[in-house]
Amino acid sequence: KYRGGAPVHYAIGKGEKETGISIIRMVKKMDAGAILKQAAIPIDDQVTVAEMFDRLSELGSQVLLETLPALFNGTVTET
Repeated sequence: KYRGGAPVHYAIGKGEKETGISIIRMVKKMDAGAILKQAAIPIDDQVTVAEMFDRLSELGSQVLLETLPALFNGTVTET
């Protein structure tokens, strides 16, 4: 939903109930690559941006490890 350099800040600041990560194919233009996989987590009422970054980093690592085998063997679905 929020792109660019501060999507977590925007999600928390606008009172969103969840945020997440996207594994995307890298291209020259920012946020323009095909989406390979996405995952979301809830935003707690009292969470800080730093805490969300930690949670999203962990989630992103897990989802990337799940996505890599399909990417390497050519079976990943791009959206």
